[in-house]
Amino acid sequence: MLTGALRRRLIASTLLLAAGVVSTQSVHSAEVRPSSKSRGAMAAPDVDATRSGSDAQQPNEAGGVRPQPSAPQKVDVGALHASEVVVSRRAGRIETFDPDKTATLTLGGRDLALAVTGTRVERTQIATVEGTFVPAWRLPFSFSLIKARVGVPVGGPSNQLDLEPVVETTNGLHPDPKGSGYVGRIWVGVLSRRVPSEKLALPTPVVLLMSSAQIDEIEPSQVTISYTGLPFAEVRLRAANPREPVAVRVRSSFTASGETDVPVSLVRPDVTVVASSSRILGFGLEAVDVTIQVSGLPNPNGQPVTLQSSLGKFEPGGPVLLDARGFGATKLRSAWVGTAQVTTAAAGLANSQATVTFEWPLKFLLAAAIGGALGRTVRRAAARRGNGRKWRGWGTDLILGPVAGVLATVAWTVGVNLVPALPTAVSGDALYLTLGALGGLVGLVLPGGKPATQNAPAG
Repeated sequence: MLTGALRRRLIASTLLLAAGVVSTQSVHSAEVRPSSKSRGAMAAPDVDATRSGSDAQQPNEAGGVRPQPSAPQKVDVGALHASEVVVSRRAGRIETFDPDKTATLTLGGRDLALAVTGTRVERTQIATVEGTFVPAWRLPFSFSLIKARVGVPVGGPSNQLDLEPVVETTNGLHPDPKGSGYVGRIWVGVLSRRVPSEKLALPTPVVLLMSSAQIDEIEPSQVTISYTGLPFAEVRLRAANPREPVAVRVRSSFTASGETDVPVSLVRPDVTVVASSSRILGFGLEAVDVTIQVSGLPNPNGQPVTLQSSLGKFEPGGPVLLDARGFGATKLRSAWVGTAQVTTAAAGLANSQATVTFEWPLKFLLAAAIGGALGRTVRRAAARRGNGRKWRGWGTDLILGPVAGVLATVAWTVGVNLVPALPTAVSGDALYLTLGALGGLVGLVLPGGKPATQNAPAG
């Protein structure tokens, strides 16, 4: 029989052993039984979630996380539907593959493949954050890379990420409201072909280069894209006097294969040039009002517009300044005879023109000469009646009368009044006849006599 002390020791040992077994079972149960939070994360893996250990993602330029490269994986070249495939390796080596001769190729975690899928851009639409759709251009090449995904075995088909570069040019180039020339913006990004709306951090950034023969400044000309989806990278454009068609050439940073021109719209202000008359007297005897109307300028007040004419001269010279409504006016005086083409010469304005014909002033000269002869005749008749003498020197009157009439009328058209009268009319055969008659009737105010009245007719 056991003594009391020995019995107590045996019971204590048995209790300790039982407690140890229970503790061990509890620990093992905790290890194999995940919490509800862990199950939720496993059931819905986040492709951009931060992971610990060797798979941890590093911050990128977009403020997100950049995944570490995954193991190399074979890519089906035929599935890319390309005429040429160019691969940029991690060490900076460039390799080119012919899809007709290459069935598969291997991409590492830092490799980037460009597949040439066409020869020019295609129209497409992209969804904005507001849920609307805007037109854009799909480039004729795509990118492929290998990206490790949470919950997807390395080497599985979901590790291949195909990217579609897109350029939005909705606003195009328009007049600069703060100065001369044109400004505009375009937006550049890449979309996942699998799910265009998803945003993924890229282990290898996509770099696109941009240039243009019609655009003077492109800032930045090199765009680095480190994620898919919105927001796109903004590129600012500036051009002094672009000519249509305007385009931005886009290519990859590691190959010129697939480079293409992306059309950019050019919004020019509408210009209207109107002449108050299509036919005026030549030889500088008449002037015509020329009116300019410019619509589409953000701030037209004080903007200068230069006019050019193939014949004649503007009065006054120099650019025409627009008012707040976009209107401006000047005068064009004739020179010799012929047809004058009046056009705008301002940078960034659409072409507009008006036509004015400078005619031979035959009717003008005839009306002035007849008026001068009539005035001289009336003057001589009045003098003859007063002194009762016979009319002598009528031949001289027939010469001096028309000459005086023509001189008075020509002087009036260029702004000098040589007769003691101020007609209110500005043009017309009756005016020319009247001026000629006054010149023949009362004579001319010649230099040295009474100062001539200055009055520049309006046309």
